[in-house]
Order: sequence, then C-alpha cells, then structure tokens
Amino acid sequence: MKEIKLKNGQTLKITFPSLDDAQELACYANSIRFESKFITCSEEDKAYTLAEEEEWIKSTLENNRSFIFLAKLDGKIVGSANFGPISNKIRLTHRCEMGLSVS
Repeated sequence: MKEIKLKNGQTLKITFPSLDDAQELACYANSIRFESKFITCSEEDKAYTLAEEEEWIKSTLENNRSFIFLAKLDGKIVGSANFGPISNKIRLTHRCEMGLSVS
C-alpha cells in the first residue's frame, strides 16, 4: 500500500491486513498490551486469540466504514492503527474511535 524509507535505510510498509496476518497480529497485540496505562487492556483482560483476531480482521475488511492499517518492518508487525464508527446511528456516523499502537 505505502512504503516509507526510514533514515536508517530500512523500509517501513503500511498495509491493510489479511487473514494471514491474524496470528502475528494476536502475538503483537498481546506483546504490547501492558506497556502503557493508555492501552485499553488491563491485567484482568484475557489474551487475544487467533480466532478473535481473524474475526476482527474479517469484520473490518467487510465494513466500508472501518479500517485497520499495519506497519511492517522487515515483514514483522511493529505498529497498528484502526478507525471505526462508535455507533451505527445515522446522527453519530460522523464520530469514530481510533486505536494506535507502536512497539
């Protein structure tokens, strides 16, 4: 989708996910979930599963109002961003939620 040449010569790729990314995305999300108090997961929340990530990717790809982007360095996920509506109510369609993480 988009390639960005970094100062160190590496190339960062920004892509949409596929179902093939689900396992790595689950591992990535589980690895960063407690790095900051600003991440929405708490210690009481269970780890993300492959099935949950596959469902999230699939439902987002099928919805023309939601988006997931992955940042990959050397083919490995190092960041993600997602945008989606907070409600399906017509009067709230201009509002969205956003998630952004970088390892």
